[in-house]
Amino acid sequence: MEVDSVHSCIENKIKNKAIHLPSDYGRYTKEARVRGVEPYELKEISYNFVKDYALISLVKYPSIRPGKKTNDPTVNEIKVIKYTPDGTIQAKLSFYGEFLDLPGRITNSTVANLSDFPQLRKEPIKIKYTKWQHLQQLKEVIPLDCGPYYDNLLHEEKAIKENKETSVPEKGNRKKNNKQSPSKGKKRTQPLQPVFTNNTKIINKPKGGKKYSWCLCGRSKKQPICDGTHKIAQLKITHKPVRFEVEESKEYWICNCKQTKNRPFCDGTHKSKEVQDASSIIRQ
Repeated sequence: MEVDSVHSCIENKIKNKAIHLPSDYGRYTKEARVRGVEPYELKEISYNFVKDYALISLVKYPSIRPGKKTNDPTVNEIKVIKYTPDGTIQAKLSFYGEFLDLPGRITNSTVANLSDFPQLRKEPIKIKYTKWQHLQQLKEVIPLDCGPYYDNLLHEEKAIKENKETSVPEKGNRKKNNKQSPSKGKKRTQPLQPVFTNNTKIINKPKGGKKYSWCLCGRSKKQPICDGTHKIAQLKITHKPVRFEVEESKEYWICNCKQTKNRPFCDGTHKSKEVQDASSIIRQ
């Protein structure tokens, strides 16, 4: 098939080539054809090329299914489909069968022009902010004149939450905040994930026989001991503290990376590469 030959030529052309911009793909695609032959014809399209075909008032058939009732043929059973100039659609359920008219009710007697359909989108789809950030990192290894392309990519704005949504309320306001109902129209925050660090803390000579609460959510300001932050309803924290007791009064190394298998005591997991690499998500 021609399409297989074209794809093979293009893949061989762009192999081991430096690709910095989408236009590089277009240039190599045109040059992929063998010398002495006209280059491949390339047509660039953008978001305004895509139309919205969901308007039932402009289409002639609401569906191309060759059946209406239960157990009737479905779309994936169509073997051949034919579109006629007058807008009629016929289909074959077998390669050796006859073309049959679609049983669906015709909703429009005329065929609408493509120009009659509105555009599906008014602007290009925005990429996520995190992806835009990652693309910005490419500017360190690509030519300088390619940088403006990545700067001008449409992207979602960084989600900056107000301090009152994530900060710990004062003791006098906790009772009031816990009674707030999400039905009042205020947007609820997402559950907070545990915060990990690659450090280890010491509890200096805790009293033997006394019980302590080890912070597991990572939001306590008295790390590694729980300060009750997980009880604030607005933060929607699901990670509860771990209760533990020491036998005698001496220094204990308490895990602060939350990855130990000997909770709550440190087992050296914070020295692993995975935890060290997680330093970028340490709470500020």
